Amino acid sequence: MPTCKNCTTDFPITEQGKTFYARIDVPTPTHCPDCRQQRRAAWRNERVFYSRKCSLCGKAMIAIYSEDPPRLASGEAGKPFTVYCLDCWWGDKWGGEEYGAAYDPQRSFFEQFKALQQLVPRINLYQKNNVNSDYTNHTDHAKNCYICADVGYGEELYYSKWIIKSADCVDSYQLEDCQLCYQSMYGVGNYNCNFTFLCYSCRDTDYLYDCVGCTDCFMSGNLRNKKFVFRSQQLSEADYRVARAKVDLGSYRQAAALFAEYRQLLAGSLHKFATIVRSQDCSGDYIDQGKNVRASFGIVDGEDCSYCYDSGWFKDTYDAFESAFDIQRQYETHACNRTTFSQFTTVSYDASNLRYCDLCHSNKNLFGCVGLRHKQFCILNKQYSEEEYQALVKHIIAKMTTDGEYGEFFPIALSPFGYNETSAQDDFPLTKEQALAKGWAWQDHLPGTFGKETVLAAALPDNITEAGDDLLQAVLACQTCKKNYKLIKQELEFYRRKNLSIPRSCPDCRYLERMSLKNPNRLHHRQCMCEQAGHGHAGRCPVEFETTYTPDRPERVYCEECYQKEIY
Repeated sequence: MPTCKNCTTDFPITEQGKTFYARIDVPTPTHCPDCRQQRRAAWRNERVFYSRKCSLCGKAMIAIYSEDPPRLASGEAGKPFTVYCLDCWWGDKWGGEEYGAAYDPQRSFFEQFKALQQLVPRINLYQKNNVNSDYTNHTDHAKNCYICADVGYGEELYYSKWIIKSADCVDSYQLEDCQLCYQSMYGVGNYNCNFTFLCYSCRDTDYLYDCVGCTDCFMSGNLRNKKFVFRSQQLSEADYRVARAKVDLGSYRQAAALFAEYRQLLAGSLHKFATIVRSQDCSGDYIDQGKNVRASFGIVDGEDCSYCYDSGWFKDTYDAFESAFDIQRQYETHACNRTTFSQFTTVSYDASNLRYCDLCHSNKNLFGCVGLRHKQFCILNKQYSEEEYQALVKHIIAKMTTDGEYGEFFPIALSPFGYNETSAQDDFPLTKEQALAKGWAWQDHLPGTFGKETVLAAALPDNITEAGDDLLQAVLACQTCKKNYKLIKQELEFYRRKNLSIPRSCPDCRYLERMSLKNPNRLHHRQCMCEQAGHGHAGRCPVEFETTYTPDRPERVYCEECYQKEIY
């Protein structure tokens, strides 16, 4: 069992994995799955936005790159990138081939790649077909959205991530075909739901966990096709209406107490060892339509895949992060949509046979390129014939292998972002000192202010009915991190429409609080906790499984069969 070069923990390499690595002709990993994911996540800035001007046309724009670059481990400020707006980057006034450089066998490949990376213009945001959604990233067909990531065909969405075909949702995560939802996670087909987790086809509900087909229910868990359940008690419609009328989500004091109660509900509900549906031979969590998907999380329609995260519609792939849509045989990739037979590559769409590429779209047969479009047989953005390309790639791989560079994703030190700007900071948080000690960059000038509030959180009106439009001009202070934040008009109207209290925490702290409700993406070996003889066993169920619930967690965690018998 190898030892991770980064964290020094031992990690397994399965026989299935060895077969895959041999088939795509790469060495076995030297980092454990967690450290591999951390490395990819450190190349993804989702929601840290900066105001700046396009380096080509001069137009004001929003970008994920600051004009004040991150601080390097040496203590010096990094070199600022040239950043173009969407129209200019995709336009015909420039081309990445202009920056092509001959490969130098006397220098490290990554040193040469970094030099190229510093020269080629970068796109301000990853957007396509959006309307009035400047403050969004990795979005397609988003309309009137603000501070969102991973939106597809969404409208009127705010402070949310991974929202598909949904509208009028705020502070939510992983929703599809939902409307009028607030503080909701992992839901499909819900309408007018607040504070829900793992709920499907529900309507007019609040504070639910693991519920399906429910209407007019409040503070309950593990319900199926129920109506008028209040704090886990079945009521008549009349009694439910009376009880629900006494709850005022527009009051912050009531809402805070209810959220504390909700956390207790989550802990006390029955938990299936993993959310794996319509799947076979899978391990991980939140997998839908998987077949032979191993140690993966947030997967839709995957086959023969391992160590993948938030990816979908793909097969025969290892170590993909946020890659989707008709992908095949990827390895160590980040956000490579509609891309096949590619390795060690980030944010490159509609391509094939890419290795060590960054921002390369509609290409094939590239190695070590940045910002190319509609090209093939290029190395470090320099054009070669097919024969020259194949021969030089073989030479570069041999040299990189000797130098210990070949076979895995880009080092975090090459990331264009400060570590604290990236998704890695959410799942693998570090202090500035820890990041710099590892040789990784850090952004000292994150957007936002502190101590300039005009209204303290404690001074906000308790009830939304008392909140006037003057709050739209106020600067608020987050009660958690003290960072300033503001309300936008559409947000305030949403709270009024749904009778919800004004949040006392900034959007970033609200996001982290939501993420704290789900388990980390790590698996642990456990035994089913069911001890009911009526479930087909005498004494405790003997079934063992891999789950994200650590062995010391107090929740009741059941295997699939015992869970189904209990719930239904």
